[in-house]
Amino acid sequence: MFCKLAVTFAILASSMLLPVAVRADEDVTIARLVMRDRTVVIYQGKGGARYSVKDKDGDLLHADLSEVELAEKYPDIYDQVRPAYADGETPSLMMMAW
Repeated sequence: MFCKLAVTFAILASSMLLPVAVRADEDVTIARLVMRDRTVVIYQGKGGARYSVKDKDGDLLHADLSEVELAEKYPDIYDQVRPAYADGETPSLMMMAW
């Protein structure tokens, strides 16, 4: 009885501590930026980085936005997210949020 309990506990503990495998066709979250009045989730979609924007209550405002769509619909958020990208001239990734 104790052995079964110990094995069950070990399985549960390892499932919480070890990373979960992700299938290739699933979107993978890259970052979640929590701002004063909005939350932006950046994830890797099939065609590159995609964005979802939620309000401060967690209600979804827009989902699956491209970088161009984010810049058009939310220029204030885009200005905060854009400096987080590294390019060929930037030696390291720097993220700024205020």
